[in-house]
Amino acid sequence: METEIDHSEASPSSSYLTFTFTEKLTLEADRHTLEKFIRESEYVRTVDEVSQRMPFEDALKQIYQNNKSLDEEKQAWLKYIDFEMKSKNEPQRARLLFERALISLDSDLHFWLEYVEFIQRVLKDNALVRAKFESKRTLIINTAPSQDPKRMNDLVELLLENALFEEEQS
Repeated sequence: METEIDHSEASPSSSYLTFTFTEKLTLEADRHTLEKFIRESEYVRTVDEVSQRMPFEDALKQIYQNNKSLDEEKQAWLKYIDFEMKSKNEPQRARLLFERALISLDSDLHFWLEYVEFIQRVLKDNALVRAKFESKRTLIINTAPSQDPKRMNDLVELLLENALFEEEQS
């Protein structure tokens, strides 16, 4: 809504100021409209992203609530990670999912090795791979009784995988 101004008696500078003021109002309104559009489109995109991930989160919640097996949990996590990598190409989200999964699947050496392979293959962070091998080796050595056959098998497998990794780097 613009007010008509009689410019016949106004100096050129006052009409310029009036025009600039009107222009500023228009630009400010356009800026607010653009910001609102951006916020709304960002909201819609976020709702869409969350709704795509909810089935995976719900599946994991059901596994925890119903005390399902670690193998079922592992499969649910792998499906979720696969979704992030294949559908969304989101390696950092996939990394966070691996780390969330390892809270309860840390004793599953094969899952842990998949995570290390993911770091090496996708993230291409060999320093992190080395750090993960070192921390897992320390964890196995310090937590399980020394006579536990599973512990010994896991340690041997871990050391072999670590050696293969280091050989590839040479």
